[in-house]
Amino acid sequence: DDETVMIGVVQDVTQSIEAEEKLRKSNLELLQSNAELESFNRVASHDLQEPLRKIQLFISRIEDKESDRFSNKSLEYFTKVKNAGKRMQSLIQNLLAYSRIDSTKTDFETVDLNLVLEKVLDDLATNINETQTSVHADALPEIKGVFFQMEQLFANLISNAIKYRSSIETPVIHITSEKIHSADIPETFLKTSKQYHKISVMDNGIGFDVKYADKIFEVFQRLHQKNEYSGTGIGLAICKKIVENHNGYIFATAKLGTGAQFIMYLPA
Repeated sequence: DDETVMIGVVQDVTQSIEAEEKLRKSNLELLQSNAELESFNRVASHDLQEPLRKIQLFISRIEDKESDRFSNKSLEYFTKVKNAGKRMQSLIQNLLAYSRIDSTKTDFETVDLNLVLEKVLDDLATNINETQTSVHADALPEIKGVFFQMEQLFANLISNAIKYRSSIETPVIHITSEKIHSADIPETFLKTSKQYHKISVMDNGIGFDVKYADKIFEVFQRLHQKNEYSGTGIGLAICKKIVENHNGYIFATAKLGTGAQFIMYLPA
């Protein structure tokens, strides 16, 4: 009727503002964390490695010029010093590899996992031949990802299977692959794809107690003493980070004395 009418809506935006503030704080914490990680990379790649290189250089010189004068006890101590230096170098390199896995990378390319496996087996050929390991693999799929990260993933899993082999059986590794719908995956994780490639790496090695299935993917976690098996305790943590970087999921199952199985789901 030609009358001016005003309609107003009142909305409580308290929760929205609180959520935005929480997100802002989280982003600031993430930026700080990334800055600290970059700082660590610089330290690990130079400041930590430089004195270690000098230590190893002088160890080598002493060994070349003085080793024939060592007593048996001195030789034993010197060998321990050499091994400790090598272990320190391995720790630094593995930590550096772990920290450099870029979880923000989105420019994935098509990666043929058959080519990845072929390269890994070629790189590990000496170890495979010396241990008489048999590797049997299904035809593997193509995925969207980072080639060198997939290479590192398979290399770590296969190396682990060889390292923790049985003392009474020839090592056998089976790599299987199948495509499944996300609804058919019983494991709980954030599923971003309707279909996944389920890839399993199984061995007949010493296995482990299943209660440690989560622990083995943590940095520096080891189920054996370092004098029993070499390693830094970072390899499986790297595997987990790589799979998660590819929006996937990895877990392990095993029985003590009868082998282990590492299962990963990668988006199809």
